[in-house]
Amino acid sequence: MENSRDTKIAVIGMGFIGRYMRVCYEKICGGGLRGNVLLCKATGSGLEQMRQEFDCDIAVGGTLPALRELQPDIILLCPPPSQIPGVVRDELVPYCEEQRKRGGVLPDIYTFGPRPKIDFYYQALGADVNTVRILPNLYYTLGGLPAVYLDDNYITFSAAHEWPAWNRQRLNAFLSPIGNAYEISEEDSIPFLAMRTTTHCLNEMCFVIADTLAERGLPGDHKKAASVMRAALRGEWNDVAPELVPCSMNDLDPLPRGFAAKSAVNFVYGLLDFSRDSRLPELTRGAIRTRRAEVQLVSVCLFSREQINAITRSHATKGGVCEKACNFFEDNCKREMKEAFQKYLDGGLDESWWALWRKKACETAGAVARHGLTLAN
Repeated sequence: MENSRDTKIAVIGMGFIGRYMRVCYEKICGGGLRGNVLLCKATGSGLEQMRQEFDCDIAVGGTLPALRELQPDIILLCPPPSQIPGVVRDELVPYCEEQRKRGGVLPDIYTFGPRPKIDFYYQALGADVNTVRILPNLYYTLGGLPAVYLDDNYITFSAAHEWPAWNRQRLNAFLSPIGNAYEISEEDSIPFLAMRTTTHCLNEMCFVIADTLAERGLPGDHKKAASVMRAALRGEWNDVAPELVPCSMNDLDPLPRGFAAKSAVNFVYGLLDFSRDSRLPELTRGAIRTRRAEVQLVSVCLFSREQINAITRSHATKGGVCEKACNFFEDNCKREMKEAFQKYLDGGLDESWWALWRKKACETAGAVARHGLTLAN
């Protein structure tokens, strides 16, 4: 592979993903941004703060002229999904056409989010512009602790366009600071993203338990609920990722402990039911029960409710799948869970409810997947 300091990278869109991926583009450029990285913003909002944070060139509005000057090897396409077609049409199409005519380097396109489909880029840019969709590991650190091992990256290529081996090697090197990269097909990518995203509902489940206990004057908060849920899931499967922070079934009194444990285990089983119904590969099922549920609940153990909600907002695109998962839980699951917990504390919850809760998790993932498919066209 070429000297990393010779790699030129343009980042289009400086929202959460554009900033977060710095750990990757800074490393592949040899640790220095100046002269190697171009940041492209649509507006001048927050420009001065960004200049202080990033020691590199920043283009506001005029992306195409900036691309012509840098001639990047890699373009990170990070705007909201609804804006991507316009950026591709107005900026990337003319740039790639010019590069072909002059015999220049055509960039690899690294894109994020569920839409558009990968083949959209090949149809727009040409078969010689390598494009990949990345679902990145968003847990580089948690509470100042190194947490990369708690999740992975998932990448989707076009089935009709084979990436050159060298470019794939560079992609893996780019992603290496945030963990291993596993390939997932276009067909499976939306159902997997839905299942993965639905684990955010575990946050809300912890809040339901904490709020109900507070209303009754009983001890326990969202962190204690998450600790018990983690311990229960670790007891159900012995291959869950190693603990970043401790957890214990003893963090809640016996009655609330029982409900928290069974609600988490049955919810995750419901996600696995969705995975089987969607015929997803074992890799994706294993990722949910061994890593994704754990890392989600570790976040709840470490942060205040306000911090957790802020993290969720930063991960969620307006109108996207994460927002859909949270809204579906709020509208279709929260009240049902709260009523069940109250009955459980009073000794009156029918045992059949657990099967219904498991089904509810499967239903939630299904609703998120259907929403994701509407975004992927």
